[in-house]
Amino acid sequence: MSAALEIKGTLTVGEASAVLADLKSRTGGATWVHQLALTAMVAIAAVLGWEIARLFGAVIGVALADFTYNFLGARLLRADYRRRWKLAGQPLDLPMSLAIEDVALVSQVAGVKRTIAWHAISELFRSHGYWVFIVQGEGIFAPQRLFDSADAQKSFVAAALSRMSAEARARSLSAVEFATVAR
Repeated sequence: MSAALEIKGTLTVGEASAVLADLKSRTGGATWVHQLALTAMVAIAAVLGWEIARLFGAVIGVALADFTYNFLGARLLRADYRRRWKLAGQPLDLPMSLAIEDVALVSQVAGVKRTIAWHAISELFRSHGYWVFIVQGEGIFAPQRLFDSADAQKSFVAAALSRMSAEARARSLSAVEFATVAR
């Protein structure tokens, strides 16, 4: 197998969390939970902000809610997730490989090997430093940092696209554009 058709490296638990919003929006995932939490935080912060400075209360409240949710809440949730993962005896750094074979995409993360038929992949897109294959609503991540060069990355993406269905390629416009731009 050509080196351009396989990547190997390490994934750290929680490192691709920024990609999840893009993945959810593409797979119809439930974002209402986040919206409900943000709405509650905005309401609480607006009330507190209004009490602190009646004239600028709403503005202060929205700023406090945004800060609380985006900077503190997300970081605390990620840290708690990593802590619970470690308490369960799971390693935080996971060896991984992703290989393009003629009949399947083969993903291996920390001893779990999955063989994914090309027809099961519905889309390939780039988000926050990762190529993401959507497989039955789940993301298979290919960190861009694991490619030796831009040419190796283009070869990998082009090889994957050539094996995906026409419908999946039609949904993977950014990947098609990336793979076909002159090197």
